[in-house]
Amino acid sequence: MTAQTKNIALSAIYFGLSTVITGWFIFIGKDFYSSFNNMALSGAIAGGKWGLQIFMALIFVGFRKWEFVKEIGFVCLIGSLLLLTYYPIGFFGITNGWQFIYALAIAVLGMIILYYRAIINNGFPIKWFIRWVCCLAIAIILQLTVVFHII
Repeated sequence: MTAQTKNIALSAIYFGLSTVITGWFIFIGKDFYSSFNNMALSGAIAGGKWGLQIFMALIFVGFRKWEFVKEIGFVCLIGSLLLLTYYPIGFFGITNGWQFIYALAIAVLGMIILYYRAIINNGFPIKWFIRWVCCLAIAIILQLTVVFHII
């Protein structure tokens, strides 16, 4: 198996597992959504920021594109796994919406740290981190306005 084939396979595994975990997290938080359509929209926004990164990487990164996609796929998977802190947070007496919000905050913070480390440790240009943070900010704003109607 070539390095590129391995990177492609790991990318698919990381993003596939992340999609399942994030979908499940959205489902367990169904009481916080006003409709099934908003649940689907929430997932589409979350996935869209990663899809945009993958698309841009495949066009602009060059011969290391699948290495890059594998690295960000791992970040995405860990972020999704961090959503599972929803359950231990509940053991501390934090419930309802706050439990959901804290799990999201932990996941976002973890992804920011891991994305930055992936970029730096692998010698990718810092502009990829900055662009991803911009995508993340837009996704959060879309979630707060279009999905949850908070702002």
